[in-house]
Order: sequence, then structure tokens, then C-alpha cells
Amino acid sequence: MRRFPVSVRFGHVGRVAARLAVGLVALVLLAAGCAPGVQGDRGNPFDLGVDRTVTSKRGATTFVVASFEHGAFGYAREDLTGRWIPWGPDGAAASVTALFSVRDVVARDGWTLDVDGVRAFDRPRAQGVTFEATLRLHVPGDAPLGGQRVRAVLVARNGRTQPVEIVVQVVP
Repeated sequence: MRRFPVSVRFGHVGRVAARLAVGLVALVLLAAGCAPGVQGDRGNPFDLGVDRTVTSKRGATTFVVASFEHGAFGYAREDLTGRWIPWGPDGAAASVTALFSVRDVVARDGWTLDVDGVRAFDRPRAQGVTFEATLRLHVPGDAPLGGQRVRAVLVARNGRTQPVEIVVQVVP
């Protein structure tokens, strides 16, 4: 009978276990990557159309999305020529952040609200271009706890405006 060193004799079992462990680690990392982030971060912003109240910690920056239907800013598809990329089977999207700004912010001292990004969408079933603005709200570290209201105006380069109101629940 031929004798093999222990590492060779059990090497096959070790390789299988190692492959299973690597596969399990890869699966866990994949699941973690697919999971949504913390509500209010850039990858998972609060949606003003769904979330009535935005929760933010003192000293934190929170991201909020506001959606605007066709005609809200007066832009037609032709006005955004050269910016469109395919979006889904029959739609298109465009980054139009440079065309927008936030003005007339009404908030407590130290609070800021800025445009983080604006996308335009053109879908065949929609009657025009719709917009999705991601806004960056910074709550100062000394903000009082409880409910606060932030109001502002989203302004397009063509002069059209839309009001934005955010109800913020400040938590420690």
C-alpha cells in the first residue's frame, strides 16, 4: 500500500472546502452590494413623492429626490439635443445638472440646500420630458432636535421655477 503525505491525501477535500468558502464569501459580498444603503445617502435618497418626512442626524448631509412632470420647466426633447443616452427599451435620459440651481432657501441658520444632480427623462408614453432632481441637504451639528421645514425654489436656466419643500425630522 502506497502512503501519501497528509496534505496530498486530504488535499482534494481541502480544495473543495476552500472553493465553497470563496464562493460563499463572493455571494455575501454580492448580496451586500445589492442591498440598499442607508436611507438618505446618495445611493438611496429620500423621495419627496413618497417620504413625507426626511430623517437626518445633526451634522449630516442627506440626499433628497424631487420629481417633476412634463412641462414643469418648459424644456422639450429638442432643447436637450446631444445630451440623451438610451434608458431602458425605448426611453432616453440626460444629465442636465448644469441647467439648474437652488435659490431662495428658507431654513434655519447653518442649513444648506444645493443641487447634487438633475436628470431628464424622455419616455414614449409620457407627454414630454420629466425631471428628477437630487438635492443635497446639510443639517448643522447644533441643529435643534425635532421637526424643521426647509423651503426653496429650483430654478432652470430658462427662468422657469418649481417650489421645493422638505420636512426634516432631526435626530441625535
